[in-house]
Amino acid sequence: MIKTAKELVAACLDAAKNFKTLYVLSCFGAPMNEKNKARYAKADPKRAAEIMAADADTFGFDCVCFIKGLFWGWCGDVNHVYGGAEYKSNGVPDMSADAMIKACTDVSDDFSAIVPGELVWLPGHVGVYVGDGLAAESTFEPVSGVQLQAVLPMGVKAGYPATGWVKHGKLPWISYGEGLYRVRLTGVSGGELVELEAAAKSRGWALAAEALAPVEPVWEPAVGDIVRFKGGTQYGSANAASGSQRPAALAKITKTAPGKAHPYHLVKTGAQGPYGWVDRNTFEKG
Repeated sequence: MIKTAKELVAACLDAAKNFKTLYVLSCFGAPMNEKNKARYAKADPKRAAEIMAADADTFGFDCVCFIKGLFWGWCGDVNHVYGGAEYKSNGVPDMSADAMIKACTDVSDDFSAIVPGELVWLPGHVGVYVGDGLAAESTFEPVSGVQLQAVLPMGVKAGYPATGWVKHGKLPWISYGEGLYRVRLTGVSGGELVELEAAAKSRGWALAAEALAPVEPVWEPAVGDIVRFKGGTQYGSANAASGSQRPAALAKITKTAPGKAHPYHLVKTGAQGPYGWVDRNTFEKG
């Protein structure tokens, strides 16, 4: 059962790329065996010859029946009368293309914010936006069957025919996301940002960019670093239980003992300061 936009897109792409399909009026996924061919050829005399010539592993769809068939459970089963679909199942009613766009939410003629899984519509015809400027639809041109075509309001795409869709909207039977997240990226160049914006738009994401001050890497004290000793206790060894107080001063890390109680050995750089083992919290980057 299709419950998310992601699942709907995957089902559309699977049908378009991995199955033999044919545009057949009022058909929601029936395999073109002899019995079904006779039935649908009679219902659509204009395409009777094409239907009768179809192979038995070809599945029939018209535009809105393609979408309903997927929601009704179509799975490409040649042994099922409707390819696995069950009429009016999964809470999805039987409706026309024009009724389906009316059932959608967030209907708009602005395609700049369309997200994958939305219904695309023009009078009497529907498809599903699958991302990257393409929609899956069952139509009879330039070839017959389920196919990918460019969404013309978003521009043409090399190698694909195009359809001039008029509106799009979110179907009521699926969810469009698993929550919203805001992500901050750092270290992105201007050229990389352009690529990210294009990738985000194709997936229905909103990308807001802002220039940030350079982020300094986290400093890890190391042998040879000059540090600012803030004043405190120095110890005679890295695990000593007691020590003596030393004043604040610049010092140099000369040894480290990871895992010890006082893991840094500091040597003063001037007349006064530490000369021994200290805790990490007693100094900062010089």
